[in-house]
Amino acid sequence: MTTQKANQAPVVTASNQTVNAGASITPSFSVTDADGDRISHYYFSDLNSSSTSGYFTLNGTRQNGPFTICRRFSCRYRLCFDRRL
Repeated sequence: MTTQKANQAPVVTASNQTVNAGASITPSFSVTDADGDRISHYYFSDLNSSSTSGYFTLNGTRQNGPFTICRRFSCRYRLCFDRRL
């Protein structure tokens, strides 16, 4: 019988940030994986459907629902969070 160690989920560390209505922020976060697995995609979502909820924009384009950014492109994109008014 051979046993295998269970895969451990990646851990995200992010700083708390406050943004005013109409302003943009550049998020700051890091991702580590205890198993040493390569992090290849970042997944962002705002699952709040309230009319006062915020939404993500990527290079000025509003993103509806969850979306994924491939790691190899992450340095070329600016992720912003806008608040619906």
